[in-house]
Amino acid sequence: MVILWRVATHLLTNQNEDKQVPLIRRLLYYRPMPTLSHMLWFNDQAEVDKYWDALTADGGTPGRCGWLKDKFGLSWQIIPKQLGECLGNPDPTRSAAAMNAMMGMSKLIVSELEAAVK
Repeated sequence: MVILWRVATHLLTNQNEDKQVPLIRRLLYYRPMPTLSHMLWFNDQAEVDKYWDALTADGGTPGRCGWLKDKFGLSWQIIPKQLGECLGNPDPTRSAAAMNAMMGMSKLIVSELEAAVK
């Protein structure tokens, strides 16, 4: 995982480093936009499953290719590190197979991505 942000009263706190960043004070005027999204990279399927399930719980909606919207309407892409390895395969046929596999998924499944490049 790269960064997980926790929203506190008027601050965003990076849980990995405990840094605090001022947040827009008037959250009532903030409207999530699909052009603004958060990308989280994970080491394995267990982490992907954990955060996918947490972010789609209580009103979140799954999208395609690892994308989802949480219950607040924020867009996230939940990505296993193996996606880059599969898409970056030097064999163009295998790389294309990984892309086709990803395009058919909602939550990204590592075993299916890896099977596509074998």
